[in-house]
Amino acid sequence: MTQADLAAAVGIAKKSQTNYELGHTVPGIDYVMHLHALGFDVEFLLTGEVGWSRGSEEARLLKAFQCAGPELRSALLAIADASLAVNESSGGPQRQRARSRAPRQ
Repeated sequence: MTQADLAAAVGIAKKSQTNYELGHTVPGIDYVMHLHALGFDVEFLLTGEVGWSRGSEEARLLKAFQCAGPELRSALLAIADASLAVNESSGGPQRQRARSRAPRQ
């Protein structure tokens, strides 16, 4: 996406977009909200750290947890704890994927 494309998408002049990117001016909250609506990681833009973006599966899990009663929440947390323990003992999902792609000898 070019500066002109982004400027048009959020309803500002290309010069304003350029000034924001160069740090010459600071955008307002409306601009940031437009970026969020377009799918940009606003947390990264504001802090320099990657935010947590939920996909549809993560959103469904979170919704299920939020709607659950105390007993179901406890069960879901127990499953999450067990899953984390398995991941940690096997080196985590990143190491597992790397091993599965490694050529067999």
